[in-house]
Amino acid sequence: MFQDLRYALRTLRRSPGFTTVALLMLAIGIGANTGIFSLLSSVFYRPLPFAAPAELAVIVQRFAPSGNTQVYISPPNFIDWTADTTVFAGAALIADAAANLSGGDQPEHVEGERISPNTFDLIGVRPALGRSFLADEAVDGRSDVVILSDMLWRRRFAADPRVVGQTLLMDGTLHTVVGVMPPGFGFPFQAKFWVPFVIDPTADRSSNWPSAVVRLHAGVRLARANAHLATVSRRLEQQYPLSNRGVSARLASLRRLLIGGEDPDELRTTFTIMLGAVGLVLLIVCANLANLLLTRATIRGREIAIRTALGASRRRLVRQLLTESGLLAVGGGVLGVLVATWAVALFHVAVAANREIPYWIGFTVDWRALLFTAGLSLATGLAIGAAPALRATRPELSSSLQEGARAAGSGARVTRLRSALVISEVGLAMVLLVGAGLLIRTVVGLARVDPGFDAAHAFTAHVALAGPHYATVRGRGAFFNELTRRLEALPGVS
Repeated sequence: MFQDLRYALRTLRRSPGFTTVALLMLAIGIGANTGIFSLLSSVFYRPLPFAAPAELAVIVQRFAPSGNTQVYISPPNFIDWTADTTVFAGAALIADAAANLSGGDQPEHVEGERISPNTFDLIGVRPALGRSFLADEAVDGRSDVVILSDMLWRRRFAADPRVVGQTLLMDGTLHTVVGVMPPGFGFPFQAKFWVPFVIDPTADRSSNWPSAVVRLHAGVRLARANAHLATVSRRLEQQYPLSNRGVSARLASLRRLLIGGEDPDELRTTFTIMLGAVGLVLLIVCANLANLLLTRATIRGREIAIRTALGASRRRLVRQLLTESGLLAVGGGVLGVLVATWAVALFHVAVAANREIPYWIGFTVDWRALLFTAGLSLATGLAIGAAPALRATRPELSSSLQEGARAAGSGARVTRLRSALVISEVGLAMVLLVGAGLLIRTVVGLARVDPGFDAAHAFTAHVALAGPHYATVRGRGAFFNELTRRLEALPGVS
């Protein structure tokens, strides 16, 4: 085996041009597949950073007859759906929140979450400093407490370890800091703070805005929990026909909530299509390299015939040729990992520049991607080397010895094999070309959609108002009227 490796290395070194081109082609093909698989692994296969994540789920509400689904529900429905403690070990509501922080060097607008007091206990994450919320803090008049993210704690309080008990002015109201979460934590997305969710059991059942996270008892199957939710939904439909007609609920993976409410199956399908597209690229690379290796093996026909005459078995010759293709595939795999690492890092930067990435997603080439690359490299080595190796070791011995390398490859079988490889390359390239053309057409079409107004040089801004002065419609209206007047007075603004 080591002798085959040494000989294969010498053979590849004698053809630096071919070796370089082959390695670059494989690096692009394998690297693209590794990169897409790394994204898929980061979102769907990496374990969630919670205690017993398989027991956690999110309640998804379905509306008939449209069939539309969403991860937002009404608090009264939540109370009824999760009341059975034999099915659910715990349940919590979470909802987006935002606040203007005053004091310090300058005001700051930050995004956070309203959560049930038991939320952190439910997912099995404890504050690094201080404590979680108490049950009696989720009532009006006692909810002016806050838990900070590690980032906000460091930015607003300079990582003061005595921050617990200090106050923070949020939307004009003083909140007492009761805890700080561990570094990097931002459940469920990228929250900078958490305040108690005050449940109003008398709220409108058709008002769906918070999401619900539940934990099943160990051993309780998803089917049983969904059957329970279906039974309760039918009862609520009879009790509250105006708000609950056609409304049902089921459990879904917690990942649906953690990726912004999108259906994980749809997102997984998108990644799978992307993986299929780059898979076609790799198939084109394999067909091209197989053709090149077949040509090289044909040129070496005289060498193979002489080794056969000297007693080398066909099995030994096939192994030698496969060793060469295997070395190319391994080298391409190593370079592919480097390409994928660079591409994934670039993707992370590009996405982070336009939107926040869920805190639990780390776009990296992890061990799953490395295993995928190893298997893909092995398959690629066989794909590009098997046909040339088997064909090259079947020349007519007398023909090869008498007429040299050209005679060995002049048969109709070699011609047909090369033609098949070329046709495969063209066919796969056409599939990718048509797909790319349709994608470009779609993007161009979307860019040309008339929004119904002149969007040139037009800008929008989000203004968050806080404090008792802006608690009324009159106060907010006066602010925006004054803001509009001052903006219109600026040169160049209309």
